[in-house]
Amino acid sequence: MSAKITITKPFTIMTKPRRPRRTKEDIEKSINEAAVDLIGRKGFAGVQLSDITRQADIEPVVFYNRYKNLDAFYDEFLKKYDYWVSEGIKRRNATEDDATPTIDYCKTVLNGLITDLQEDKIMREILRWEIADANAVTERTAMLREMLNMQLVFKFKKLFREGESSIDIAVLSALMISGIYYLFLHRNRSTFCGIDLNDPGDIERMRKTVDAIVDLAFSTLK
Repeated sequence: MSAKITITKPFTIMTKPRRPRRTKEDIEKSINEAAVDLIGRKGFAGVQLSDITRQADIEPVVFYNRYKNLDAFYDEFLKKYDYWVSEGIKRRNATEDDATPTIDYCKTVLNGLITDLQEDKIMREILRWEIADANAVTERTAMLREMLNMQLVFKFKKLFREGESSIDIAVLSALMISGIYYLFLHRNRSTFCGIDLNDPGDIERMRKTVDAIVDLAFSTLK
């Protein structure tokens, strides 16, 4: 009686497909896009470094090759999305800081802030994080923003000198900017004095009123 011969299939080694090679720019873009998406959904306090590396599809060591830690990443990240910091850098690069500020420039800056807060969720999350969480990153960002604010206010104060105008331009700027901040951060809770900043018509009313306040302030100059 002949022995039965069993033919088995050859053993196959399963290998994980190689990840497509990405450039440094591709990796940096992936990290930033992951951070934008996660922060937009969870807020800064709800995002961990592992969340970013997982969504960016990179190993933690790749992240650490670029940044010392998550705080170091946020230091750079916030400069791209904080309106005053990014505007300050642009003004400095364009030598705008050397020019005498004008009424039109004042309106442009304030209306730019309105646009950024309307369109950029990350900018709103930066402000929420800064108010809710005192840490090294939020303190550094707030201090940098204030330094840039004061550079601008100082130049306007040259126009609104005591005796030249009844307006304290630093106080007026603080009231207008903080009011714009608050209304946008509050807009999903309820209306405020009947103003709904989810309504494009009410945003336009805000813009017109901001321009009118600037006109009134400049009209006090002697």
